[in-house]
Amino acid sequence: MAAFAAYFGWLQSRWPIRDRAEALEIGAAWLALTVAFEFTFRRRVAKLSWRELLADYKLAAGRTWPLVLAWLAFGPEVVRSLDR
Repeated sequence: MAAFAAYFGWLQSRWPIRDRAEALEIGAAWLALTVAFEFTFRRRVAKLSWRELLADYKLAAGRTWPLVLAWLAFGPEVVRSLDR
């Protein structure tokens, strides 16, 4: 997540995000692409079952992947707001 924060900061310095709506659109796009890739690759290439795939989303079981996805979705807005 720290690496993503650094990358978001670099992108913000290079191509500033105009407003909150744009930041959330960017985060939503990154989230959608990440989840689509994850499910497609792990289902078709790794041949994991749906149960195995969804197990990575259980915070109660100690899985942190949902936190990474949340950071992908909201990180651009956080970095944009801190850059003002």
